[in-house]
Amino acid sequence: MAEELRRRHWRNISLEARPTGKDLPPLADVLADEITPDPEKALEREQVWEILRRIIAEDLTERQRVVLIRLTIQDAPVEEVARELETPPNNIYKLLHDARKRLKRRLLDAGITPEYVWGIFGEGT
Repeated sequence: MAEELRRRHWRNISLEARPTGKDLPPLADVLADEITPDPEKALEREQVWEILRRIIAEDLTERQRVVLIRLTIQDAPVEEVARELETPPNNIYKLLHDARKRLKRRLLDAGITPEYVWGIFGEGT
């Protein structure tokens, strides 16, 4: 039942409104439920978020960007993203893998490690 409701939700999403990296929500919206009492940590998060937004917008292909945003930020089901992009679900997984790999490489080029990102955005912060 819950799965059917989730599918119905995504049927009404316009295919014309494909996300770009510039469409990513502000960090405050992403972390709306979390309060960061430490201003220094809040500034670090904001800076890393802006780097992530820039990499997603500029360094990923359009299809990688759509898949990454739709699956990880908008929590869309793989089957729906595959339908939108008119490609098999296995290709969606490959696009996501390639997007994550490129994102990680670009972050490392900027001197930002995955551990650092998890440290400022991870649970318990």
